[in-house]
Amino acid sequence: MSLIICYYGKNGAVIGGDRRQIFFRGEEQKRKILEEKLYSGEITSEDELYNLANELNVKIIIEDNREKVRKISDSVVVGEVRSLGIDAKRRRVYATKGKCAIVDILNDTVTNQVIKEGFGLVILGNRFLKKMAEEELKSVAKLFPMMPIQQIEDKIKEIFEKLKWHPTVSKEFDVYSISRYEKNFERLYGIYDEEKALGFYQDSFI
Repeated sequence: MSLIICYYGKNGAVIGGDRRQIFFRGEEQKRKILEEKLYSGEITSEDELYNLANELNVKIIIEDNREKVRKISDSVVVGEVRSLGIDAKRRRVYATKGKCAIVDILNDTVTNQVIKEGFGLVILGNRFLKKMAEEELKSVAKLFPMMPIQQIEDKIKEIFEKLKWHPTVSKEFDVYSISRYEKNFERLYGIYDEEKALGFYQDSFI
């Protein structure tokens, strides 16, 4: 139940994330029905979520205390989404000025890592939130490389304000920015597999 938006470019990097976690308890097939309606955007409020959960006899627990993004230093920000089941799957994005890295982790093992250079946006979240965030960013994202970093931070905050009505997004969120380049980026975070690219990176992790 996550939304993380990360920008990186020649002017710096910005990352924003919500704090919501939702836990489901009940019969697997009924949980899947509830999750599908939630992630497709069919459920549009917490009341609708609770009502359908009651109908399906699925218990839900909502917590808004997980900080998914943070500033590691004055030159690096990081965010992480995860999916917990039999295995713990995590996708982590690190960003510095002009560069970002996306790392997939299964339990405690790194299974994939990609480095992108230049400028771009990374959007992590369920498919409904990804689509909504992309729509909000479509007209303004191309201007980000020319904007002051504080202005980009404000734009990303605006998107979270607009999307916090959705039951998978917390009302509170965190946004951090940096404007310096970390020259030891790969070495510090154990990232060696390099792939240069531009543009949007999207994923359906929740």
